[in-house]
Amino acid sequence: MGIEKTGNNFFELCKKNALRVIDPRDQEKVISELTKDNILNTLNRKLTFTLAYRLIYNGVSTHVLLKANRIDDDYIVIGVSNIEEQYKKDADIASKLSRARKIVNTDALTGVNNKHAYLMHEEEINKAIASRKDAQFAIVMCDLNDLKLVNDKYGHSAGDDYIRLGCRFICDTFKHSPVFRIGGDEFVLIVEGRDYDNIENLVFELQKISLDQNSGCVVACGYSKYRIDVNDFVADVFNRADNNMYENKRYLKGLKNK
Repeated sequence: MGIEKTGNNFFELCKKNALRVIDPRDQEKVISELTKDNILNTLNRKLTFTLAYRLIYNGVSTHVLLKANRIDDDYIVIGVSNIEEQYKKDADIASKLSRARKIVNTDALTGVNNKHAYLMHEEEINKAIASRKDAQFAIVMCDLNDLKLVNDKYGHSAGDDYIRLGCRFICDTFKHSPVFRIGGDEFVLIVEGRDYDNIENLVFELQKISLDQNSGCVVACGYSKYRIDVNDFVADVFNRADNNMYENKRYLKGLKNK
């Protein structure tokens, strides 16, 4: 660890040597947490003080775990273990879990989020609403008109292409919002931040694409904003957006039949 075997102040020696033997990415953390007061305060509350960081060992950045235990009122024993192999195993497991989670939450046809991911996101927002009620978001519902017609006339492969095209229109319009495919031709977006502030213009842009006879896909859409004054939850916003989408769907079909 690069610390002298004897000295008048162990913690000052640690602070001095931190700049030499501790990975620069962890120096600030070690210097701020490895103090006498912090260790003693922690040991007054629980049996062991722990601190994970990276130590430069034989010229290589190595993950280590420092543990401190009180022996009696006068002595504390501090040990440092090399946990590099365990860290690599944990990182590998975390990576595999992340990949598995992505597969579970991704729609295979379009690559956007699926219904399972939407339900998880809905639960998170509902928890935030229940705890503070100052959420600011909108839901946009989208439905691809005439998918059944495309499937019946040209086959399901063409229908899949139609779904991917409509999805691309939606993603290209709402660039900063998560998109979820929740049904065969149904998509939902949870809109916050920049897209929320510009939602009227974005819906209008999507409407222009649908009215363009050369676009190749008609996307009906409707939206609704969260309203704190009526004790909304996500399902309430979703239902209003869904109703507005069906109004737009009927409007677009009416234009087509003229």
